[in-house]
This record gives sequence, structure tokens and C-alpha cells, in this order.
Amino acid sequence: MERKYWEAGGKNQKVPAQRLVDFIEGRKSKDLPNSSSHPGLTSADLNEILPNIIAKNLKAAFITFGEKMKGFLTNEAVLHAPES
Repeated sequence: MERKYWEAGGKNQKVPAQRLVDFIEGRKSKDLPNSSSHPGLTSADLNEILPNIIAKNLKAAFITFGEKMKGFLTNEAVLHAPES
């Protein structure tokens, strides 16, 4: 995971991130909102960074939670990749 994370961050220490619905639907986010994360965010497909079992379980959990809490599944929510 460490190499994928480094490459996804553009080798400049930016945090790979993805909008929630884009993560669930398996597409790289076209843009990201401003963040307090320094030195910033870079768009990445977290499905390519995370181990498959983790990405699969996160998607299932987000979908299940979204069914119980209206408005949770939105592209206003942004996922940041974990530090390796």
C-alpha cells in the first residue's frame, strides 16, 4: 500500500482523497473541495490504494449506513487515504 499511496499523492506529500459517492461508484473525483490538510489534497481512486477487502467492506458499510441515515451518501463528503 505504501508505494501506491506515495504515487497517488503525486510524490509531493499531498493526501490522496476522493468524494464519497465517487469512491462507492469506483471513479476518480474530478475535483475536491478545500481542506485543512496540509500540504493539501490530490484526487485519487482510493479503490486502487486500499487493499480490495478494505475497499469492499468500506463501500458496503457506507451504503448500509446511507440507507439508514438520509443525506449521508453525498459527494460533499470526502474520504482521505490513511497514512501508511
